[in-house]
Amino acid sequence: MVEAQSKESPDITKKFIFLLADGFKGWMCVDFGVVGAPPLPREGDALVIRPRQGEVLSTSDKTDALFSYGEAWFEVYGERRPLPDDVTVQAGTSRTGNTEPTERRCAFVGTFEEREAAEEAPGFEHRTPQSKPIPLEEREALVALYKATGGEHWTHRVGWLGAPGSECHWHGVGCEGDEAVNVVIVDLDENNLAGAIPNELGQLKKLRWLNLEKNHLTGAIPGTLGQLQNLEWLALFGNDLSGLVPDPLIQKWLAGPLDISAETSLLTDVSEIDFESSAPAILCATHRIILRLDNSVVSYTERCRAATPNDRATFCEVKDGRISRGEFARLGWLVKKSGFFDLRTKYYRGVTHALFEDTRVTENGKLHAVSNYAGAGPFELWIIQRAIECVAASAEWEKTSTQQKCPRW
Repeated sequence: MVEAQSKESPDITKKFIFLLADGFKGWMCVDFGVVGAPPLPREGDALVIRPRQGEVLSTSDKTDALFSYGEAWFEVYGERRPLPDDVTVQAGTSRTGNTEPTERRCAFVGTFEEREAAEEAPGFEHRTPQSKPIPLEEREALVALYKATGGEHWTHRVGWLGAPGSECHWHGVGCEGDEAVNVVIVDLDENNLAGAIPNELGQLKKLRWLNLEKNHLTGAIPGTLGQLQNLEWLALFGNDLSGLVPDPLIQKWLAGPLDISAETSLLTDVSEIDFESSAPAILCATHRIILRLDNSVVSYTERCRAATPNDRATFCEVKDGRISRGEFARLGWLVKKSGFFDLRTKYYRGVTHALFEDTRVTENGKLHAVSNYAGAGPFELWIIQRAIECVAASAEWEKTSTQQKCPRW
């Protein structure tokens, strides 16, 4: 059984049962609301459709349902058999309204590749965009991506390396423009890309969306990606890439216009942030937070047992959790931009019974520690300390335990 449902969960009043001839593949279209045409058979609340290859069915029924919603079976001598795993009913095109000759709704039966390679549904051929050439350097960039990442082994590669002018119909490629046509989307997630991202991708000057998630890409991210000034979304998560995302894109991400989905190690070279506050004159006033590159966070808090009014025994509450992807990287950049690595190692004010605040940050394997007593440090240090506490406070705590003493630096 195959079910295709709307992601937006529309108000569907009817569903369909598609009973297909053995081996049926291709478009199935129905003209709804045709005066004088017979109604469709019913099976409970569902409308039953038996499409015929190359024909458009007509019915007097009207529907506001998503046409691909329901179930599909091969019907062989009256027996219903499930479709193969790779064959699905995929939503197609429809036309309704006062200016349209009919209320025609279509869905495609077949594999993902067959849908991409198919001609348009009957009655919609004139809506197919005409092939237009993209700039030569953009075609070269796409071809370089195909060759550098084993395109012949991609899961989906319909159209790739086709004739000039066909690039906008290649799998995962989207274009915009009337007179001048440019590539604005390259969407190849979970597509078995293996190899290095080629430098030539920087030639896609109008690119807004680059999705290479969950492939087998390796090596460094080319600096030429920093030339993609129009980029709005960059997705690299789920590969084995090294180095950092090019700095122009990092700065755009920090400023807000660009969304980046990637491992934290591609967004910052800070690997650990360790903050401890302690008031020696006060019992149970020690707290330590450790945030790490893998987005884990651990909190150590000294607690008072308080079994009796005079009980001065203490224990350590340990909380383990995680912060949202991207939070550690943003915090790492705040630490750097606030000049933490240029601060003195010790700030001291000559008062007693004040608060110690120690901050330790590891960058590229090198530790830099700053001790701040009685708030003697500069305003930038105060911002860093409060930001660390704020990020830790947003953690989703997964485990809480206790131990005899809290570890100190």
